[in-house]
Amino acid sequence: MKVEIRREDYRSLAAYASIPSSFQVAEVVDLPLARSGDATLPTRAIATAWDKNYDAVPGNDPLSWSKRFDVRSWICLAAYAGGELIGGGIVVAAASAIAQLDGRSGTAILWDLRVAPAWRRRGAGRALLSAAEDAARSADCRALDVETQDINVTACRLYSECGYTLLAIIPDAYPDAPHEAKLLWSKQLAGV
Repeated sequence: MKVEIRREDYRSLAAYASIPSSFQVAEVVDLPLARSGDATLPTRAIATAWDKNYDAVPGNDPLSWSKRFDVRSWICLAAYAGGELIGGGIVVAAASAIAQLDGRSGTAILWDLRVAPAWRRRGAGRALLSAAEDAARSADCRALDVETQDINVTACRLYSECGYTLLAIIPDAYPDAPHEAKLLWSKQLAGV
């Protein structure tokens, strides 16, 4: 079935929140072997798989974002198949809208990307990522940055395969998740 990407606004965050952000962690990026700028992504299996749900972190779910941020300028992308909402992505292009941009203009952040479990590994994530790049370009951004964790191997592979460069690996970046490392990715956008 064909995936249709629609651009919506912050008022769609309630529907967006219905898409689960949880996944099973069965492997991690092998940090001692990972290097910034490498084309390959080394991974290793872990002894006991476990479930991760980003929305379970207090204040991290889509319905809480508007309490912490001015989401009115955020670009909300929605993926539909047969009229059903199956995924979404959030792009922040206004440098003043989020601390991670440090006031830098010309760079957007892919704040969030999620696909319903039944639709994962079927091209929806790739379509959303491409639409996020187009949204950043249309906002006159020359680069799109994204943050993920070493436990989210599927996301890391997607970014690597789609031309993103691993800029930084930051172990112990999350006080509430000390076993996770922050991985920062970026892609220069052509045509801006």
